[in-house]
Amino acid sequence: DALRALEPVLGQRTAEGWSVPTPAQIATAVRTTLTTVYNHGRRSFFEDPRSGGYVQAYRWSSVLDDRTTDFCRWMNGKTYPVEDPIWKTLGGPPAHFNCRSLLLPVTIEEEYTKSKYPTGVEPAPGFGTLPVPGMGS
Repeated sequence: DALRALEPVLGQRTAEGWSVPTPAQIATAVRTTLTTVYNHGRRSFFEDPRSGGYVQAYRWSSVLDDRTTDFCRWMNGKTYPVEDPIWKTLGGPPAHFNCRSLLLPVTIEEEYTKSKYPTGVEPAPGFGTLPVPGMGS
């Protein structure tokens, strides 16, 4: 039904020379956008000044299976303080199209060790960057 609702728009774009996305491409775009909004909404909630800094860090949580990318596999379980540069440059999940990762809050009631930055793996182009060496380490 949603695709049928888009047919008039997709038809106009085709007339203008744009290619028509496939249903799978549309689903990927929607899924990736929802992951972005979900993770940014969680961060906004966790970082709300009214919480008094209750959340001190984030732990990356990836779904681990045969579809997990090298980057998400490497990031799984990595933990960085809320103010760490990695959250400014990478931003958090998604790290690629169809990313299923999310950020878990680490509260002031929990102990954690800051993880090392990834080496040899990168998020997909257009999905943020890693901090430059030495930045915030």
